[in-house]
Amino acid sequence: MMMQDYFEQAGELRHVLCLVDIRHEPTQDDIQMNRFLRQMGIPFTVIATKADKISRGARSRQLAPICRALLVQPWEIICFSGEDGTGRPELLHKIEEILATGTER
Repeated sequence: MMMQDYFEQAGELRHVLCLVDIRHEPTQDDIQMNRFLRQMGIPFTVIATKADKISRGARSRQLAPICRALLVQPWEIICFSGEDGTGRPELLHKIEEILATGTER
């Protein structure tokens, strides 16, 4: 499996950011990737993109099926938008946190 080879050989890999579209339930590919990362013990964070496309109130409703499918908690997901900057500070903080650990998996 090409994906498995990549992740096994990525010696400096510390963390994976899994991007999902907040407007849709996770795809089978999203679920498969999530399962793979868990099985391999690779730390990851789910980033729900396109957060600007739905209202702030709708975000929590949209996160529920993502949480169920990917087995994560709502507070573990970063809602993000490249358009209006939603979630940018949180994402940057997460990246800084990952880099500050200085350890590889």
